[in-house]
Amino acid sequence: MHRVLSKALEDAVKDELIHKNPAKLVTPPPKNKYEASFLTVKEIREMLKKFKDDEMFIPVLLSVLPGLRRGEVLGLQWKDIDFDNRLIRIRNNYVMVDGNPVLQGKTKTDKSSRNIVVAERIINSLKDHQHAQKKMRVRLGKDYFKSDFVCTWMDGKPFNPSHVSRAFSARMKTYSLPMIRFHDLRHSNASLMLSQNAPMKGASDRLGHSTIQITSDLYGHAERSVQEQIANMIDNVIWG
Repeated sequence: MHRVLSKALEDAVKDELIHKNPAKLVTPPPKNKYEASFLTVKEIREMLKKFKDDEMFIPVLLSVLPGLRRGEVLGLQWKDIDFDNRLIRIRNNYVMVDGNPVLQGKTKTDKSSRNIVVAERIINSLKDHQHAQKKMRVRLGKDYFKSDFVCTWMDGKPFNPSHVSRAFSARMKTYSLPMIRFHDLRHSNASLMLSQNAPMKGASDRLGHSTIQITSDLYGHAERSVQEQIANMIDNVIWG
């Protein structure tokens, strides 16, 4: 809030609406370092198993494995999927603007526009999902909402970004899974990559971060199992 207000007042100074920026006289509050939540490998596997026949399976899959943001997941269209080369092209962002869902023809940052190589298992899941969509389109006929969106409800209507977050939390509770936010699926993907010693640059590129430093600051921690591996490695080097 301080940063936004300070920027607005600075613009007012440039426009000669006020003589000086009073926000500069205020000491900004300290920035608390954000500690991301994440699922373990076992929890991810259990979650995907329980979501397998759920309408939200594909959104969950695309967030926890390729690490897509919510807006990127919901803005994904079939034309963005290259099945032959196992590529997902991130080009759009489906977000809430003034209380309404809007498809933006741009991503969060320039770096967010990216191509992500995915495993055959994800491609097969997407193919199955596309086939299911086509069957529902035939079954519902004129009542089916036609679009090119990958993530839709059974009647073809795209997900509402705000509703996805609420629906996800409700399902996690129903399935007796850890209570995390939808965005924490992306955190789980990042933590998983780094815990498996994925290069920081590669992880940063897949996540669409503008700099490696952002990736390092957010996900520079490791799971306890990895910490224990490091501790035992050092102990073995010293004591044999």
